[in-house]
Amino acid sequence: IARHEGMETLWSGMGPSLILVSNPSVQFVSYEKLKQFAISMKGLSTNDNLPHDGAMESVEEESLGPELSGVEYFLLGAVAKLIATLVTYPIQIAQTRLRANRKKNQTARKKENNEIAEKTTENKDKEVNAGKYSGTFDCLLDIYKRDGIQGLYRGVDAKIMQTCLNAAFMFTAYEKIYAAIFRLFFQRKKTLKS
Repeated sequence: IARHEGMETLWSGMGPSLILVSNPSVQFVSYEKLKQFAISMKGLSTNDNLPHDGAMESVEEESLGPELSGVEYFLLGAVAKLIATLVTYPIQIAQTRLRANRKKNQTARKKENNEIAEKTTENKDKEVNAGKYSGTFDCLLDIYKRDGIQGLYRGVDAKIMQTCLNAAFMFTAYEKIYAAIFRLFFQRKKTLKS
């Protein structure tokens, strides 16, 4: 690859991939903020007073804080993933376009090197368009100029259905398992004290 396409090809597409790493971060931060908001709206106190250094022996069962319903966790997880998807989806669109752009460049080079096709107007247009993006933000700007905000979110509905449902089930399971583990821990603690 490096010999035929250049050393930079080995790292092509790395920029968008590094930006997309933020999706789970946005998801988890959104989830925690939404959960705190839901708990405060129910008039319950949060479990922010729990020790984070492993000193659980000093914690009483009542101080573990409130538990929301499974449906509430499900909705919070779905909304958190919706937020993360809406924030990062345009980068996914740009990444897809940049990959397609790279394939067009490869096709144009092969045709040029092999001199298989004659230089028709169609081939010249393909070659001109093949190298049209200089990077991620150039691609995003081009999409926005051509198609507006709708272009940046084309196909997002299918992505939302896929990812939000997955995240909703994941957060519901996480919260329920977390609560079950702490209930078991405190039952064991009470048994040992007796």
